[in-house]
Amino acid sequence: MRIVCRVIDQVGEYKILQTTHDYVVVNTEKQYANHAHFKSRKDINYLLKLIKSGIKPRSNYMKKAAKRLLGDDYDSLNERGKRYTNHHNQLHKYVRVR
Repeated sequence: MRIVCRVIDQVGEYKILQTTHDYVVVNTEKQYANHAHFKSRKDINYLLKLIKSGIKPRSNYMKKAAKRLLGDDYDSLNERGKRYTNHHNQLHKYVRVR
């Protein structure tokens, strides 16, 4: 079986490929081993936004994908602040953890 892929976008150093089954993100500044597979384009955009902001993802799948894309640079990402709810107006806010 032959899998065909095509480049659909390049965001900074990340090339986004679409295969017949899923999407693949490749870090062009590192080896091909630095790639991750996704089912939707929305998840790719979310992960790249977090990486650009320097924030570690919370879900295990996104953490694993970020580690594969960044390699040793993954440790440079910061934890997101703790989430709390303001009960007066039901807004969710984050407190920066240092």
